[in-house]
Amino acid sequence: MRCLPTACLFLVLGGCDSGGQGLDDTASLFFDVLRIEEIKGNAHAVWVSVGVSEPARVRLEFSQLGESPLATPWQEEALRHRVPLVGLLGGAESTVVVHAQTDQGEWVSEPLGFTTREPAAFLQPTATGALVEERLNGLMYLLDQTDRRTSEGADGPMRFVGVDQLGRLIWDHRSGEGLVGHAPFVEVLGDGHFFYRTATGGVQVTAVGAEVSSFDFGESLHHDAERLPNGNWVVMTRTYDTLESENIGEFTLIGDALVEVDPSGTEVWRWEIRDHLDWASTQTDLNEPVSGLQIADWTHANSVQYVHDLDSFLVSLRNLSQVILISRESGDIVWTLGERGDFELVSGTWFSGQHDAQMVNSQEMVLYDNALNGVLPESRGVRLRLDVQDMKVEILEEFSAGVAAYTMGSMSLIEDGGVLLSSGGHRTDGVPSRVLQYSPEGEEILRLEQALLKQLNYRTSVYPYATPF
Repeated sequence: MRCLPTACLFLVLGGCDSGGQGLDDTASLFFDVLRIEEIKGNAHAVWVSVGVSEPARVRLEFSQLGESPLATPWQEEALRHRVPLVGLLGGAESTVVVHAQTDQGEWVSEPLGFTTREPAAFLQPTATGALVEERLNGLMYLLDQTDRRTSEGADGPMRFVGVDQLGRLIWDHRSGEGLVGHAPFVEVLGDGHFFYRTATGGVQVTAVGAEVSSFDFGESLHHDAERLPNGNWVVMTRTYDTLESENIGEFTLIGDALVEVDPSGTEVWRWEIRDHLDWASTQTDLNEPVSGLQIADWTHANSVQYVHDLDSFLVSLRNLSQVILISRESGDIVWTLGERGDFELVSGTWFSGQHDAQMVNSQEMVLYDNALNGVLPESRGVRLRLDVQDMKVEILEEFSAGVAAYTMGSMSLIEDGGVLLSSGGHRTDGVPSRVLQYSPEGEEILRLEQALLKQLNYRTSVYPYATPF
């Protein structure tokens, strides 16, 4: 730990007004603590401790390498503050200025300098687009770095990273020695904690990397997990049945199940797709039995979302090219969206082999269409409008991924109304995995391309950790 000396803060005059009256020269506020604390093994975050002579709101203005500053959100009024400063470049000269605010006005400190620790080795993605030329936007792009060059492959300990709009490493977390299982991902929860799924459970960590909680269900999990309003989790696991085929003989049919578990990992509810669909009527080109392996990957669920207003689960079934809505109370499939489903498509082309289906509101959905049916040349992000009264659906917007992706991929809406795509695992030769950001007007404004062809990321999300100052 490196502690910096206590500093006095000085009133900024002329810009503060309380109740229509300006401050006079006798107004004062003193800071008796101003200290930066390194975090062991963390090159991308520090703690900033601030003590004030009277209760005040506090925020931090920080910059690195002389670049334009960013600011943290205001902290609640208090005498003592310990503020996590995240999203830092490793091995960089850094400056912090503390802003303190009371009813009497706002005070700022003298600049306080420090140097962050040296970061771990990282292959920076190439960044292009209009955002690269602008000032730092305070957004962290979270990538689940699936690097298939390693001996462990996708099932080994994983590295989850955050980069800024220039592709530079500003957050770094490894999953530890335990396996994270098939299709790992990292996301930010509503309370600001980061979550990733393990092979049999899940882990929450703070923005500075400290573990908050974890659960272990004990069964092999895959693809997705969703926290419910009651604090429980819904996770995905598999079912196995033995069937007979004229072509390959006896084979194992792999289905999917949703399981709700409490924070300790104890099962409280289970739903299995084999109780609601049958194999004979749902065969597609994507789920044919594999000769030699003697298995059929029947439904291949790859995303689940809890739809609060409907008390239902939205589930993407990749190998059926369908998205289904499941009633949590009855377990019934309320409707099926996709070709051969319950909705009539009134505009555009049906999706196939999709990932990351999410309801935006009661009438709109977004998903990543891998376009595996051969109708479209490239994968795309899609925004759809659903009419559940007349059972019709139309495609409102499409966002090209610029590549054909056989696996993985995600699409999400971001706070400014724009769109973020993760292109997933390509079947386009010679093109690296990429993240694309589109403006609300549909213009591509950022492209992050991985340094290695085999370095993939399943999903990408955005975390607004600071605001431009």
